[in-house]
Amino acid sequence: MLMLFSCYALLPTPHRVPAFGTVQPTRSTGLRSGTAFFIQARGRQASGDTAIGGRSTGGVWSGQSTKQSRCRQLKMGSKAKQLPPEQENPLKWPPCANLGRKLCDSVLPALRLLASDGRSSDKAGATTDPRLDSPQGIEAARQTAMAELDVAADWLNAPCCATVKLDGTNVGIDGRGLLVGRNYVVPPEERYQKVDVHALLSKVPAQIKILTDELEATCRVHSSKQGLLRRWPADPAFDEWLAGGAILQVMLYGELIVNQGKYDYEAAGIFRQWFCFGVLISPSTPMDSTKYVDYVARLAAALQAAGYNCHQIGQPWDLQPLLRIGPNEKLMRLLYTVGISTVSHDYQPRMLTEVEGAQGPEETPANGIRLPRRSASLRELILSEWASQFFMPAAQKNPVTELAPQGQPLGEGLVVCSEPGGELTKWKHGGEEAPAGIAGNTPDKLAEAVELLHGLQGNSMLPPGLLEVCERLQLVATSGAGPKKTKAAGKKEKQQIKAKADKDALAVWASTLTKVNTLETTFAKGLEAKAALEGTLIAQVALDLEADYGYEPSKALARAAGVVRTEMGKRYGQWKRETSRGE
Repeated sequence: MLMLFSCYALLPTPHRVPAFGTVQPTRSTGLRSGTAFFIQARGRQASGDTAIGGRSTGGVWSGQSTKQSRCRQLKMGSKAKQLPPEQENPLKWPPCANLGRKLCDSVLPALRLLASDGRSSDKAGATTDPRLDSPQGIEAARQTAMAELDVAADWLNAPCCATVKLDGTNVGIDGRGLLVGRNYVVPPEERYQKVDVHALLSKVPAQIKILTDELEATCRVHSSKQGLLRRWPADPAFDEWLAGGAILQVMLYGELIVNQGKYDYEAAGIFRQWFCFGVLISPSTPMDSTKYVDYVARLAAALQAAGYNCHQIGQPWDLQPLLRIGPNEKLMRLLYTVGISTVSHDYQPRMLTEVEGAQGPEETPANGIRLPRRSASLRELILSEWASQFFMPAAQKNPVTELAPQGQPLGEGLVVCSEPGGELTKWKHGGEEAPAGIAGNTPDKLAEAVELLHGLQGNSMLPPGLLEVCERLQLVATSGAGPKKTKAAGKKEKQQIKAKADKDALAVWASTLTKVNTLETTFAKGLEAKAALEGTLIAQVALDLEADYGYEPSKALARAAGVVRTEMGKRYGQWKRETSRGE
């Protein structure tokens, strides 16, 4: 019985809800900390990852990613302790999918089936069950392929907005002044990534209160419009709740620029500055779970009707879904109006700005914001000269300026927000992608998609322009990545493989350090905190090596443990020497 109980405790459970029993939320601070829910945990498992169009693809509970679940398993396996001095971020910004990978994951199964005339094949990843090659099986495969491609076509046809993806670290702040990094709360007495973020963002809470009042007023105006009333029947209780005011908890998220030497950040003067890129929202007043879910859905519809790219985070069975407003012209103008720095108004890639100014910028709002860049469809954005100019400026003969070296992208990438559902994806160039040749990475998936599409030209089931879209994504995903290395045989090959694995692990290590506070801050809290952080970092690095570089779990964990312990040891030794000298 005890063994059964222990095994059950390790199963994925609903977001913020234990595996069983009647519970109250354990959050003691942060957003929605006063919300009291009395709910019976559900006994069934459900999928969490969502494909294009919001359909479940299998995984874990309530929008919680497989990556996060795997991280917890790694921590359990390594017996890492929880960080006693740290407080968990009560409202984490959800992960953003890779645009090229998301498209490939949606269309590749269908393309493989079409290329094999709907019959099972090793390349399609199907079984050898003869029933799949029967007329009924072939027709079922064809219907599945059509449905997948229709969803991809709808996504490619949807309008979207693009903003620059800055290379920094996520920092969130709410109307009470609570500051959070990606994973933990930043205590009032601490700096974050060597930046005094409390002083830097001291005026933002008051600005958030103005922003919150505006969003609440918008919800009141648009919730009573006929379009929404046709979707939901009138609810006097909801209307009364809206009219009461102070109904929303709002947290702004932005990028804190901590990488001085990246792109044109130093010349632009944005080092150690913060730029808002999005908003998370939840109801602020206590209510039962059924009412909560209904009210969040109504709020999302009202904000979408007002022109915001609002996305409901979580699956239908999630007991506490959240709302995320992604970047578009309306949100950025509102943030600018209340005085909040944004990724659109307060930073423009220099070369892009000057070229647009010389040629006559298109769709430039009256307040001077050149971004976000709105496109009539995702397909139009991907194939646009504007995107080529951003990712591959050498391909655009630019007579105006040579501020960027030939062939160097103007930034890490773009964040693309689709309308009207506010689904976010990131589009990055080859220098930021997992290297070609690693199983499962974006360039390899795009290469397979392009090869299959060339063989399927003329097929009426294919969305218009899909081949051109995949070719452009493949070109961007391999630009700036450098030539592939040829591997020698024997000992030299092993040395090169090990060197490459070390390079991958160090790249992930550097990225992971931007998701936590400085190591020295943890060192000062003692050996217990250091050991706990080490376990957390090993789990995170292993997870990223799995997800982004295609390493097997056991090899990823071993590689992560080696690089984290080595690099933390170096930093800890340096910190001890400096503190002993009184520096």
